[in-house]
Amino acid sequence: MYVAAMAMTFGFLLPFYYLPLYAREVADLSPQDGAILVAIVNACSAIGRVVLGFAADHVGRMNSLCLCVFGGALSVLLWPLCTTYPTLVVFAACYGFFGGGFVSLMPVILADFWGTERLAGTIGLFLTSNVLGYFFGVTLGAKIYEESGNSFTFAALYSGGMMMVAFFGYLVVKFIRQPPLWCSLCKKK
Repeated sequence: MYVAAMAMTFGFLLPFYYLPLYAREVADLSPQDGAILVAIVNACSAIGRVVLGFAADHVGRMNSLCLCVFGGALSVLLWPLCTTYPTLVVFAACYGFFGGGFVSLMPVILADFWGTERLAGTIGLFLTSNVLGYFFGVTLGAKIYEESGNSFTFAALYSGGMMMVAFFGYLVVKFIRQPPLWCSLCKKK
């Protein structure tokens, strides 16, 4: 969980910082349009937190987390294909929706794994995994952007790739903590 969360945070913030610049440089939009796109990310994040929280109650919290991280990673990996305002609105909405779920599901998953009586300490310890990613993630993305001749594609591949690493890490945790049905059927023999 810790390593997956660290990988997630290395890629998570890059779209927040680079979406307005991308909108201006690639889609030739105004700074106001770029700001509106960030507002869309944040509004959809609020919606995603609620909707994916309800979904987690029905399909499982780890399933929802994996969906959130995969959806966020996929949207960032497809981001370079968004070169018009309407496609950037779709990207911003999808990224915000899935990102919101990632943020809101983590405390309840930690409570499931380690109990509510130690939740404050568990969350505090767990959030240290975010420090390196939040501190260096955007900086690395900026360096990749600059070193690639100001290519957003490579920065998006880095960001989405780190999030995809997190997705696979969370899948491993999910299958260790909650083995699939076929594993329990094999053990009964």
